[in-house]
Amino acid sequence: KISEAYDNHKYSLYALIVVMFISAVIVGIVALTFVRLITAPLKNVVEASNKLSQGDVDVQLDTSSENEIGDLIKSIATLANTNKDLSRAADAIGQGNYDVPIKVRSEKDMLGIAIEQMKLNLQQMTTETQLENWFKTGQAKLSDKMRGDQSIPELSKNVISYLAVYLDARVGAIYLSEGEDTLKLTGSYAYKKRKSLTNEIKIGEGIVGQAAFERESI
Repeated sequence: KISEAYDNHKYSLYALIVVMFISAVIVGIVALTFVRLITAPLKNVVEASNKLSQGDVDVQLDTSSENEIGDLIKSIATLANTNKDLSRAADAIGQGNYDVPIKVRSEKDMLGIAIEQMKLNLQQMTTETQLENWFKTGQAKLSDKMRGDQSIPELSKNVISYLAVYLDARVGAIYLSEGEDTLKLTGSYAYKKRKSLTNEIKIGEGIVGQAAFERESI
């Protein structure tokens, strides 16, 4: 009986050791799996963060996780996508496309605000430059139209015809002062004279006469 009891005790001890070993293996597998579930996403976050810190916005992240790490990944992904949008917008602005929208995330988004202000400044500078070039080109071509020995009617016709086309005006007319209180039509473009009107206008009469009287545009 003592020998039988000893054998039973020994078998129980072996069984306990086996159970403990199996339990340890299971716990180890579970722990390793859990660690991998945590470290793999964190490793991706670290790699993505390092890329973003170097200006590389081409990052790929899995945002399907619904936990604290998933929230962190979503924040990193949002930052990466925002930087991509701003990079594309800045490139478009550099190529002269000022219609590209700028997504300013908040009033504290200094980068988005700076790019938006840059776009507005460049757009204004471009508009002013284009207007200045348009004005200078018009002046130069108008001077060419006025060159040479021309009579008053010829000069008036050349000037008003050019200005009407350059300014995209449908009708144009030039009046020159004749005497102290009279304006005389000397040249016109697509101008149809009405029966009730003559080629002469008194200073202060009608829009033309009033403009001459005030020496201001109307």
